[in-house]
Amino acid sequence: MRIIDRVYIDGSFVEPHGEQWAPLFNPATEEQIGKVRLADEEDANRAVAAAKRAFPAFSNTSKEERITMLKRLHATVSERAGDLVEAMRVEYAAPSSFIDFAARRAGNVFLDMAEILESYDFRRRIGRADVEMRPSGVAVAITPWNSNYSFICGKLSAAIASGSTMVIKPSEMSAIQTQVITECLHEADLSKGGVQHRHWLRQCRGCSAHRKPGCFQDHIHGLYGHGPRDRPDGGGDNEAGHHGAWRQESQHHPG
Repeated sequence: MRIIDRVYIDGSFVEPHGEQWAPLFNPATEEQIGKVRLADEEDANRAVAAAKRAFPAFSNTSKEERITMLKRLHATVSERAGDLVEAMRVEYAAPSSFIDFAARRAGNVFLDMAEILESYDFRRRIGRADVEMRPSGVAVAITPWNSNYSFICGKLSAAIASGSTMVIKPSEMSAIQTQVITECLHEADLSKGGVQHRHWLRQCRGCSAHRKPGCFQDHIHGLYGHGPRDRPDGGGDNEAGHHGAWRQESQHHPG
């Protein structure tokens, strides 16, 4: 039986403050295959604090540095494709064709984002305005049980490309998948504090992390676009489902 008793905060696997455990099941056989120790609000506060500390430095990384991070993640995740396949097989029991695709996509999404970033212009003229895309702050992402590591990789790739740090609340029902992905993130040696993850019970989804000052909630959608309610100091407080990791700042020209 697989026992997962650590969360990932500030670049390290640490023991959570929360003491509640949740069982993990194979939905095909209904057999319990493991259990995961759940984080609580204190753990969420620690994760948010670490991500906020990392944000000033991470948001000022160059495009080249972010591309390098994305390529490292592509390499480390791709190397664990076999482990990702097995984790999804026992936790989700999807057809093998879907699982094989999902495992390949998990690594490739980082490479795809690196290629997009190479030609992405963060500053552009729109009409009479010079518009600059800047990181919004700490992103809070929530991922679903039925495609957990695919969503983690997709959301994280966009956050890294934008220069935003991230707190991830993955599904507690897919903790084995999350563990494999987090080990890949650790192996890729991202900036300390740039990425956090902790498991909560489903009913805790809406609490704590995304309501902290300086955070915005990505929820279940992608991190593209811009958030019209972001604060001008870069600490957006969005709670809507699809406001993005990039905010726009415009300078209008007369005439």
